[in-house]
Amino acid sequence: MATAGVKFGDRFDQKIGQVCIVAQIDELTESLKRCVKLPSETSPQPSIIDAAESNFTVDVRFDQIINPQLWWPNGYGSQRLYTLRVRLCLDGPDCRLLDNWETRRVAFRQVQLLQNSIGNELGQGLNFNLVVNNRPVFIKGSNFVPIGMSIPGADVSDYDWLMRSAAAAGINMLRVWGGGTIERAEFYDLADQLGIMIWQDFPFACALYPTDEKFLSTVRSEVRATVRRLQHRASLAVWVGNNENEGALANDWWSLWANRTERYYDDYRKLYMRLVRQQVVAEDSTRLVLLSSPSNGDATEWEGGIAHQPQSTLFGDVHFYSYTEDMWLPETTPLARLMSEFGFQSHPSLITVLSATRDPRNIGIDTNFTLHREHQPNGTLTIARHNARHFASQVPKWLIGVNDDVIGKLLVRNFSVPSSELKQLTDRLATYAYQSYASQIDQAEIYRRITHQHAFNRCRLRSAANQAKGLEGMSSGVMYWQLNDVWSAPTWSSIEVTGAWKATHYYAARYYANRRLAIALADSEQRIVEAFYIRDSNPNQRGSEQIEVRFDCYDVDSLARLNSWTIIKNSTSPNCPTELFRQSEADLLKRCNCSLASNCLLEAKLVTNWNRQNGAEPDVQPEQYYFDVPNNFKRLKSPSLSVDVTKISQQHFRIDLTSGQTTLYAVNLQFLCPWLTRAVLSDNAFHMTAKKRSLELLVPAVGDSRSAKDIKECLLVHFL
Repeated sequence: MATAGVKFGDRFDQKIGQVCIVAQIDELTESLKRCVKLPSETSPQPSIIDAAESNFTVDVRFDQIINPQLWWPNGYGSQRLYTLRVRLCLDGPDCRLLDNWETRRVAFRQVQLLQNSIGNELGQGLNFNLVVNNRPVFIKGSNFVPIGMSIPGADVSDYDWLMRSAAAAGINMLRVWGGGTIERAEFYDLADQLGIMIWQDFPFACALYPTDEKFLSTVRSEVRATVRRLQHRASLAVWVGNNENEGALANDWWSLWANRTERYYDDYRKLYMRLVRQQVVAEDSTRLVLLSSPSNGDATEWEGGIAHQPQSTLFGDVHFYSYTEDMWLPETTPLARLMSEFGFQSHPSLITVLSATRDPRNIGIDTNFTLHREHQPNGTLTIARHNARHFASQVPKWLIGVNDDVIGKLLVRNFSVPSSELKQLTDRLATYAYQSYASQIDQAEIYRRITHQHAFNRCRLRSAANQAKGLEGMSSGVMYWQLNDVWSAPTWSSIEVTGAWKATHYYAARYYANRRLAIALADSEQRIVEAFYIRDSNPNQRGSEQIEVRFDCYDVDSLARLNSWTIIKNSTSPNCPTELFRQSEADLLKRCNCSLASNCLLEAKLVTNWNRQNGAEPDVQPEQYYFDVPNNFKRLKSPSLSVDVTKISQQHFRIDLTSGQTTLYAVNLQFLCPWLTRAVLSDNAFHMTAKKRSLELLVPAVGDSRSAKDIKECLLVHFL
């Protein structure tokens, strides 16, 4: 259905009489015409006239669409968009043109958010499943914050970079956070084109709002204008009234006076239930409207719009953060129906920090410069404490001296550094570079483990001795906080304000891949490990597939392969993961012929599957499982790595890595030249279990031709 409106006094004489709307969608439909008589002094207004707004609305319904191609989320199919053209003309044989409306890109798809009972009793919860074109979709998402301090002043190229980076990482949904803004048209254009579904919060967040008629009138106009502007978007999946306001009331964030609590509850219902939702439904009856995020969905409605426990893991969506516990352990994180917010902070890369200051003395995790930029109180201390659980707090001995040459040249090239301070500043920047690297790997591991746990429990309830915990599961996805950033600081983002990808974003490209192997600790007390093969649905892939997965065990301190075995399975459902094994660490170590957990690594590789049998090589990354944290590795010799760079074309390079006789944990490449800020590697922040590894590097277009030597002189490599 297409609707159009025109104000009488702006461009048209009311004496014109009868006008017609003519609409067509590319080659799919015949041209459709609907006419209406404008009111005059002698004729009453037709029922379609909105006298208060002096406009009219005409519904144009296409009864027959000729073989439309469906629009699919990223990774589930293509994003076919069609052009809707609408004209206003004078009624008559030649339909003389009066005006052209803006053409719009539209698509054909159905989006549902199903909330059905898990068991026979309400207390067992509801599922919260996203279904697109009758196919379940596992949400692989993130949260989008304002692109900069000035939204109108943001460059379109920044939107393009962020959205294409999101799509490249496998993201199929972005939540536009209620603490931000309704985004510009370019954002939604890209979402439509790239298959990134939008969970759209209205801009109300973490606060009490007035409900006097003057304020409500403003809200009513804003909601109506927003829905009319966005409702044609194929990417728009869900409307949400606010960010965290239901939870704030239910949990008394503001220590409200007890005798006024009911008034605050009534104000909440008045604003979000009786105004925002009703206004959205009046303009767009095709989409679900949730009152808040997080909320219990339908269960919140049953409690009158404000649940006693809006963060229940048995309903709706959940936001979760913890800064005191070990986030690598599976029991730390609740297993939600949908985890729509979770996160942990990391430091930005060295080149991003240097873009924010002209004084290298400001660099460091404990400088006033850094502490002033903390988003979270004591955030830097929190990062350091969590990092220390898994990584050495000091720069490893084998990295001392490795960074000096590259960083020293950077200082000389870009800063006026006295020779007497060069060594001291080089050491300071090298230390920060390592600490930034460790914090990003720590963050990436947290996001990976939480995503794995929700993907593993996509089609089951989690096994747990605690009955309430045992009802957790049946997950429909995750959305980590956050995709992008507004300045150089310790934050939760996977992409820095300069556009540089953190280690977290490279990790996401692996754990959000459409086909992936996943190994993770499922129970830290019993030390139970699970491995799965996961494939997300594609409309062109049907039926079962046979997969063969090889498991190799390595000694961490060498490249010695300790043992190998193969598992062959039939993957019958594209919506549920295929379990490869569930075993104790003790049994796995025996099978690996490994006597020391801290020196043992298990790697899974997909050997063959249905795709290869049909002539297409599967692009499935290997998955590694370390039986201990890096802090406890018992290395007998220092790891080493050599790097060679070869130029393939103007913007295409190959980087060849060669290691010594050790496995390398989390090899991460960073670039220290501004012109390489938005360079992208084919992989990064990966575990290296072979002597050689080649990476593809795509660099942005620059005015001067760059050489392999230029790349190498900007390259900083970390590993453990």
